[in-house]
Amino acid sequence: LHLGHKLCKVRDPDFLLDIIKKQGTSRSMSWLSELVKNSENSFELLPVPCLCEFLLQDIQNTKRHILLKRLQSILLGTSDSTQTQEIVSYFISKMSATYVVRYKALKGLKTIFNRPLED
Repeated sequence: LHLGHKLCKVRDPDFLLDIIKKQGTSRSMSWLSELVKNSENSFELLPVPCLCEFLLQDIQNTKRHILLKRLQSILLGTSDSTQTQEIVSYFISKMSATYVVRYKALKGLKTIFNRPLED
């Protein structure tokens, strides 16, 4: 059935992002993590705020590498400045959170803007 995969693909309206906003990120990450773990190219389908939230979470190295490559490709390889703004805005919005969240956000930004990952 792959309902989760289909849900990730819908962008107008963005059902996945709407659900996450209504539930809150912390409540959404449990089922979203399962969705990503079970789907091979899920990072290609997720909206930018979801990608950024995954970077703040502790995910396995293989997926983290894929996630970083995806975020870096958005920043460095796209002519769509909206997605670039979404990435930067997401992490800037985390700067008013607790120390732990601020630290993770700064670390995430540093990781993304570090030299691009190779295959």
